[in-house]
Amino acid sequence: MKLSNFSLDRRTGDSFSNYIFYASVDVTTGILFWKKTERKEICRKYGDTWFFVDTGKYTPEFQAEELARTWTAQTGQMT
Repeated sequence: MKLSNFSLDRRTGDSFSNYIFYASVDVTTGILFWKKTERKEICRKYGDTWFFVDTGKYTPEFQAEELARTWTAQTGQMT
């Protein structure tokens, strides 16, 4: 599973103690001709790890964290 094309959709809460971030990523699975890419929503509380909204499973390795860090560097929006 490979994540790409991170985009921050929204942030709820009014302070660091209750911020919740929602983002979308492209999730690519499979190999060669059986590759499949779909857009999925991920979520995290401030200071926590990213997880998929539909299944509740954590994102693989640190892929979402790396994409979020890049997003912050490019746009200046906190993730």
